[in-house]
Amino acid sequence: MVDEKELSQFQTMWSLKKQDLEVKERLSKMKLLDISIVMEFLLDDFADVVFSLDETDLLSTPP
Repeated sequence: MVDEKELSQFQTMWSLKKQDLEVKERLSKMKLLDISIVMEFLLDDFADVVFSLDETDLLSTPP
C-alpha cells in the first residue's frame, strides 16, 4: 500500500505543479494582452501616417 508520507509528498508536489501551471497560463495571457495593446498603438500610428499623406506623396514614392 501507499505510505502516508509518500502520499503527502505527492500531494504537495502536485499542488506546487498545479500552481506553477496556473502562473504560467496567467503570464501567457498577460503577454498576449501586452502584444495586442502594442499592435493597436502601432497600427494607430501607421494609420495616422497614411492618412496624413496626400495623393502626390503616394504617387511619387517608388515601390
